[in-house]
This record gives sequence, structure tokens and C-alpha cells, in this order.
Amino acid sequence: MPLLAVNHLVTYYRTTDGPVRALDDLSFTLERGTSLGIAGESGCGKSTVALALLRLLEVRGGGIDSGRVVFDGQSLLEMSKAELNRIRWERIALIPQAAISGLNPVYRVGDQIVEAIRSHRSVSKSQALERARALLTRVGLGESTLRAFPHEMSGGMRQRAMIAMALVLDPDLVVADEPTTALDTVTQAQIVGLLRRLQREMKIATVFISHDLSVLAQICDRLMVMYAGQIVETADVADLFHSPCHPYTKALLGSFPDITAAPRPMSPLPGKPPELSSPPRGCRFHPRCPESDARCEQVEPDLLGVGAGRQVRCHLWSEGR
Repeated sequence: MPLLAVNHLVTYYRTTDGPVRALDDLSFTLERGTSLGIAGESGCGKSTVALALLRLLEVRGGGIDSGRVVFDGQSLLEMSKAELNRIRWERIALIPQAAISGLNPVYRVGDQIVEAIRSHRSVSKSQALERARALLTRVGLGESTLRAFPHEMSGGMRQRAMIAMALVLDPDLVVADEPTTALDTVTQAQIVGLLRRLQREMKIATVFISHDLSVLAQICDRLMVMYAGQIVETADVADLFHSPCHPYTKALLGSFPDITAAPRPMSPLPGKPPELSSPPRGCRFHPRCPESDARCEQVEPDLLGVGAGRQVRCHLWSEGR
């Protein structure tokens, strides 16, 4: 049984013009100790996946319309708030897009980590403080961080502190939502290396969300590419990078430089993603797709299995390509 199973998930956001569907029939699984990367342009639904897994859509003006999210055999969507609060942080932790938004600016970092521990464990303050000190050391921060306020730390230090807070209760699953956004290249590489090391040492399952395919390639076992609220391709990392199937995946890879291959001109992806309030008929990518035909404009493709552990949503593959 997988640690996490998402089945036919449909979510929405409330707007002044009515509800807008954000995730459309999303299904995937995650095994214990493995990592899944979710890629795609801004607005494709990546962060909505993170919010849905933790049932936080309501605080962002959204909700779950249908589907199932099963974590270790338990339905997260059927849990009471009290049951869900026990699982959050203790078994499922979140590393948000910007650490400054996950840390309370008026409390010292050490106090925040201690509070997280004592909210879920029956331990003394000194025991919790020792656990906090050990985790901060493990993520490369000194004891002085315990007494620091978030604004006194650099972006990279805040992100390391946020990682320590997420891992302090030894969760089974960590959802990392763009954890390297707004960091410089050197710090980004350090954070990716840290997350990869901790994930392997602690055997944590990870959902890693990013628009940066190079980051996902370093840390993930499998990749799921999203476009306009739908999955368009899933595959093992090596397979997806070496032989992408969907035209959108090909376009994403073509827009990034490859320092391991012969020099080639990059190909920026033309156009922009559709508004989720009015997605195009047929394949949602067809207005930007160089391989589309008349059927793509009229008929929405299914997500098809095209090999071991691989899926693609494209009419070209329904023809046995």
C-alpha cells in the first residue's frame, strides 16, 4: 500500500465570477521514502496540490469538490479538524514557498520549534530545546539561531530553520512548495543538497514542487508535469529527461540550457497558460502546441499509460506512437 494515494481529486477557488476549477481529476501515488517532483509553469496548480494535501485550501478561499486523499490508509478528507491537526507536522509537514511566511516574526526561532514539539509530544521544555538544538545543527545552523528572530537571518538561514521545524517531529511525508524560490544560485544548491541528504538519511517521502526542472532532477525519483490543472505526463526522472513524451514537457525542457550537451539554441515556450476560468476546448495545450491537429482542438485527451510507470495525456500517444 502506498503511503499517499490521491484519486480523482477536483478542487476549486471561489472568485467574484463564481468557482474556478483549479485541479481537474488529479490522481497519483507516493511510496514510502521516495520523492515525487511536480513541475509546470506558474498557475498550473502545483501549489494547489500542496494546499489540498494538507486541507488548507479553505483558508485560501478554495475547497475540494470531489476525490480522495488517502494517507497511510486513512482518508484525510474525512478526518475531523482535531484528527487532522494531530497529523499535521507530526506525520505530514510543509515547507512553504517563502520561509519568512512560515516563521512568526515576533518569536525567536528556538521558541517556535520548541512550541511545535511540545504541541505534539509530552516532553519538558528542556527536552524540546535539546531536540531543536540537534535539528538546527543537522541543517547547518549554530546554537545562536535558537535566540534569533527571523528578520535577523538571511534567506538561506531562514529556509534551513524552516526545514528543521518541518523535520523536528520525524514526519513520514514532507511537502516542499518551491522551497528554493528567491534564493541565490549558491544558496539554492546548498538547500537542495541538504534536502536530498536529509530525505535519504531519514527515509522521508517527499512531494517537491518547483518550476525549476534542474532542481527537481537533483532531488526527485519521479516527476509529474502539470498544465492548466491537469497532469500531462508522469515518469521516472531519467526517462522524462532523456525521452519526454508530451509536447509540453518537451517545450519545458527546451527552454532550459543543458550544460552537459553540445550548445544549442534555447526555445522559449510561446504564449501563456490559459485562464482556468475558461480553459480551451479539447487539449488544453493545443493553442501553444506545435504538433496539434483538428482532433486536439475538439476532443480532450485521456491520461494514458504508455509504459512501466509512465503516463501521458496526448492524442499522439493514443495512436500507439
